[in-house]
Amino acid sequence: MQRILGGRFGRLRAGPYRAGPWPGLTARGALLIIAHALLLGMLTEWRSPLSLLPVLSATVVLRVPGVGTAVCGAYLLPRSLLTLLGWLPLPPLLLAPAMAFDVLVWLRPDDLPRRRNKWRKRERRARELRGWRVLLAAVAFETVLALAG
Repeated sequence: MQRILGGRFGRLRAGPYRAGPWPGLTARGALLIIAHALLLGMLTEWRSPLSLLPVLSATVVLRVPGVGTAVCGAYLLPRSLLTLLGWLPLPPLLLAPAMAFDVLVWLRPDDLPRRRNKWRKRERRARELRGWRVLLAAVAFETVLALAG
């Protein structure tokens, strides 16, 4: 019988996939997202134009689709709540640039719907980071951020 609970954070192991809201994300990965969100918060508070670095770093380190948007969401949630209380000014609009970044980095042509009605087998390879896609996504992030702000 497999171990059900194990590790320092008590990860569940019941097969090839982890249980939870984000399959494949461990507690260590969640802490990395929070750390990148804190770094993003520091950079945006200092009005630094380097707000792309935490999103880029989290994507390269974790290599999980959607992690750039997760970093921005982890930053924006508490910041928005503090804004509602009147303690801080409005946060920058980072969610749309982060989503554009993630789509350009991780979307493949096979993910798009086709007009054919016949069933096709999807290729099941692990998604890899490509340098040209990351560069294109970084340009898109900065462009959408400039247009939104």
